[in-house]
Amino acid sequence: MPSYINWDASLELDLPQIDNDHRELVKMVNRLQVAMEAHAEKGILADIFSRLTEYATTHFKTEEQFMAKIAYSDLQAHIQLHRSFVVKIFQMTEDYLSDKETGNNLLEFLKFWWVAHIKSEDYKYLVEYRNKKLANKNMNDMLDW
Repeated sequence: MPSYINWDASLELDLPQIDNDHRELVKMVNRLQVAMEAHAEKGILADIFSRLTEYATTHFKTEEQFMAKIAYSDLQAHIQLHRSFVVKIFQMTEDYLSDKETGNNLLEFLKFWWVAHIKSEDYKYLVEYRNKKLANKNMNDMLDW
């Protein structure tokens, strides 16, 4: 069975801890998709949702610490995106487990959100990080000169 979300180089930020977290989150969404297609019991699905949300929350803290460390200019907006995701996924999970939401809607949301978030929002702080790193390197070179 093909993966629901395929990990490829376009999802890499070249930040090992963050990339590892993203890889694990993609694996968790793929496991969720397999469990849903297998019509797993709601208790099993609830456990997967719980682990996914817990891992995402931990990842968000790691990412937010990194962004704070580099003094990312759009930190507060990025934090708000994370908070909104957590609220939305809790609601969608609750709705799914009480048969108010379809599994396809939930999976599509997860796939779209993670892929778009990494390629767009996370890429923004990566660019700023690289620019600051380059500026600091140039400044250090000038000081050594």
